[in-house]
Amino acid sequence: MLAAFLLTFLQKKRHYNIYAVCFMSSLFVAVLIGMAICVKLSSSGIAWWYFVYKFIPGGKSVRAVGRFLFFLSFPLALSIALSGNSITVAVQKSVQAVVAVMLLVLVFAFQIRRGGALAGWNREAGIDAIAAVPTPPADMESFYLIPDESDKRGIPYKQLDAYELATWLEVPTLNGYSGTHPPEWDGIWNFNMIAIKDWIFKNQLQHVYGYDAAEKKWVLYFKENI
Repeated sequence: MLAAFLLTFLQKKRHYNIYAVCFMSSLFVAVLIGMAICVKLSSSGIAWWYFVYKFIPGGKSVRAVGRFLFFLSFPLALSIALSGNSITVAVQKSVQAVVAVMLLVLVFAFQIRRGGALAGWNREAGIDAIAAVPTPPADMESFYLIPDESDKRGIPYKQLDAYELATWLEVPTLNGYSGTHPPEWDGIWNFNMIAIKDWIFKNQLQHVYGYDAAEKKWVLYFKENI
């Protein structure tokens, strides 16, 4: 799509502006390179991003490599804007003009989503879930989530439920997802009760309760309960 815009831009200009051509070409090359370095080269996950990670300052700070593609929205937006401006200024009754306008329409059409973003939760459901939580015990200092087994959502959503509840109650939670987590926390990510018990013992936590999402009740932590 971007290549088609570049070709249209060049064909529309009878007298090329070398600076405009270089600028558009640079945007085009930047997008190609940006996409290429994120392409996986083998089943083991090796990609050209390895060289960015290894040799370019700041490359090691990118946790999710795929999110680097968000940066491409800037050169893409510039390219589309320049091409669109060229079309509106120099549109003529020709095959090139028709093709250019169709490409511009497709750019916007490709952004239409009938189903919306895939989230798995929404504001109203979150408010209803919090409203159903009974008042926590007065001596509760922290809690962990006991997920509802009938809830078919993925682990990240349930972790966010715990985070949302902790934020609302202003009480720390052993669960909750933040992208990074302390050492030896992995078992809690999977709601492994043995890992929760070990975490409580290791950190000498007191007055810990579990919130049973299925029964909607608070359960005082005891070793024999796990």
